[in-house]
Amino acid sequence: MSARGYTLIEVLVVVLIIGIVIGMVGLQVSGSEQRAVRDESERLALLMQHAQEEAILRARPIVFESSAEGYRFLLPAANGKLSVLENDAVLHPRLLPAALQITRVEIDGARAGESARILISPTGEVVPFTIVLEQGAARWQVLGTADGRIRPQGFDA
Repeated sequence: MSARGYTLIEVLVVVLIIGIVIGMVGLQVSGSEQRAVRDESERLALLMQHAQEEAILRARPIVFESSAEGYRFLLPAANGKLSVLENDAVLHPRLLPAALQITRVEIDGARAGESARILISPTGEVVPFTIVLEQGAARWQVLGTADGRIRPQGFDA
C-alpha cells in the first residue's frame, strides 16, 4: 500500500508559484500607485497653467489653495476677500483620489502651512513653488519657477 501525501518537490513548486503570483500582484499595485500620482501631478500642472493663462486674460490674479485632501482656485473680490471659482468648468474645486495626498508645499524655498496659497499674477509670474503629491511609496511634484514655467516631475528624474 502506498503512502498518500505530497512530495517535497510538489510542495516547493506550489510555494514557488504562490510567491510569483504575490510578487506580480505587488508590482501591479505599486505601478498603479505610481501611475495615479503621476496622472494627478500632470493634471494639477495643467490646471495651474490654465489658471496662469486665465490670470493673464482676465488681467486679475488667481490664487491656488491646497489642502491635504484637495485644492481649489480663488479670485480676489473687490472687497478684498477671496471667492472660490466653483462654477468654472475647468478651475472648480477638486478632491484628490482616495489615499493620494498633497504632503508638502514649499513657496520660495520655505515650507508652507497646511492650507497653502500660491498667487498667480496677471503677468503670469509665480513665486517659485513645489507641491509634492504622494500615495504609498509613489511621489511626484509640481514645480513652478520664477519665469512662469509650471511642470510635473517625478522624484527619480
